[in-house]
Amino acid sequence: MQENDPDFGPLLKWKESGHRPTNSDVQQNSAATRHYWHIWDSIVIRNGLLYKQFSRKDGVEDHTKFLVPFLLKREIFENMHNYILSGHLGKKKTKAKLSQRYFWYEMREDIDIWISQCDICGAKKPPHKSSRAPLGTMPVGAPLDRLVTDFLGPLPTTPRCNKFILTVTDYFTKWVEIFPVKDQTSVVCAQLILNEVICRFGSPLAIYSDQGRAYESQIFQELCKFLEIRKTRTSPRNPKCYGQTERFNRSIISMIKS
Repeated sequence: MQENDPDFGPLLKWKESGHRPTNSDVQQNSAATRHYWHIWDSIVIRNGLLYKQFSRKDGVEDHTKFLVPFLLKREIFENMHNYILSGHLGKKKTKAKLSQRYFWYEMREDIDIWISQCDICGAKKPPHKSSRAPLGTMPVGAPLDRLVTDFLGPLPTTPRCNKFILTVTDYFTKWVEIFPVKDQTSVVCAQLILNEVICRFGSPLAIYSDQGRAYESQIFQELCKFLEIRKTRTSPRNPKCYGQTERFNRSIISMIKS
């Protein structure tokens, strides 16, 4: 399909011949073809197809990206953004996702246009809010300095009867653990955090949560006391106190709705 593309057709012929045309020879070609001519050394042919060779300056990463012809762009957007498992992610994450495998001229601009015209993304986008004073910071200096936990749900019941999600986030590394649960009881919460988080990664210095019953229960308080974990909580009805977790929860909801 690249050989029939007006931008890649001439480039493919030049690469196959092994001769790079002069600057004056490519002036009559499209802006995209001239762009690829400028990065001639990074364009390679593999199995008769054009790829862009990508190498980081530190030498850690070295891979190729497929040069996408015009007729394949829609199919790639459908699979990488609109498909049910893609989750209709935002512009920044979609750009990062596509740039791992593909490359073409004005790729970022095409991604912006595609997402801005997506009906599902437009329907789930929250209304614009007026600007407010910036929130204060909660500084951390190392992994496990502070874990933030929250329940998400109720959600549609799964075949295993789970309808809630327990999230545990490390504030320093931004690492998130997700656990499907059947209810929000204190026993379930304490067991998961002890067996699936603390036993794997170690005991944190502090655990931060809202004022849900599971976190204010005697079982959870005794767990924190036994492991010498400082238990802190948000002010009532103020979820923005742990916006990092709430933002991740919003991403989960967005992907489930999609």
